[in-house]
Amino acid sequence: MLQPVFVYQDAIIDARSLFIGFAGAFLGAEGAAVALGVAILGRLSINHQFAALIGVVGLIMAAGLGLVWARLTAARPGLPGRHLLLGVMISGALTAFLLLPGFGEPHDYALKLSAMMTFNIIGSVVLGAFIDRERQMAAAEAEARLAAATDPLTGLLNRRGLARRFQASEGARGSKGSALLLVDLDHFKAVNDTWGHGAGDAVLRLAGERLQHAARGQDTVSRVGGEEFAVLLTNVDTAEVRATAERLRADLAAPCRLSDTCAICITASVGAVCWQPGTQRLEIVSEAADRALYRAKKPWARPRGDRGRALIDPAKARVDRAFLT
Repeated sequence: MLQPVFVYQDAIIDARSLFIGFAGAFLGAEGAAVALGVAILGRLSINHQFAALIGVVGLIMAAGLGLVWARLTAARPGLPGRHLLLGVMISGALTAFLLLPGFGEPHDYALKLSAMMTFNIIGSVVLGAFIDRERQMAAAEAEARLAAATDPLTGLLNRRGLARRFQASEGARGSKGSALLLVDLDHFKAVNDTWGHGAGDAVLRLAGERLQHAARGQDTVSRVGGEEFAVLLTNVDTAEVRATAERLRADLAAPCRLSDTCAICITASVGAVCWQPGTQRLEIVSEAADRALYRAKKPWARPRGDRGRALIDPAKARVDRAFLT
């Protein structure tokens, strides 16, 4: 905060208008309200003269002008000279001092107000450029994190993204349970061999879209292998796990129409594992789900006496489930 400059009797100007204007411009109404409240309390703590009230009016004008600038530039974020415009608009709050009685009489206020306006403009350009740079760096960092956790073909999360979601879900409180579904497209190699890898990629993208559509909003769908997907379910019981697994299978079984003359029919097998949040590691859960998936794809590979743990008729051999305690 700059040292206050006394313009006329008890009327002072300082850098508060600039920072409050920036709060309105870049933090929105809530940020402007907080900054304005702190600034007003600070101004009134100096004195309670009429000039102080005029100063408060100027602070309110600065916040409002910052909000107006934000709305004007929202549709044109790359507007040339937008920070210069912000400085000029914030300086408009200085007109509040015209309300002071006798302020139009000859004084040295004109030079002081001109100096403050110059400060507002230079400060807006410098601070605006700094904020733009920080925002660009933050956006680039967020984009890099997203790219590192995203499968480029389907746009779904990859193993790294799934691990982050798993870690977050393990801290849930009051959850009915968690489950991991491993979904594998059956005989996918035949799709690539028969129709080519371009068709195979199209099928994978469509499969990812169908899985997202069939899953609940709070579930996490990811691609963890060539034709293998994972769906992390939170706050579910075993009945909901079964219903979700069957819904995923049914949606994937619909023909994949690649063109007016080409439609590919695929099926999928699902392995599911259920556990209570906060009790497992992703490695253990993934291994259990993978074993369940193997049993789903190979019914004859189930251990003796394990047939009753299948979620559906063992003859269909498409979904199997394991429990972790």
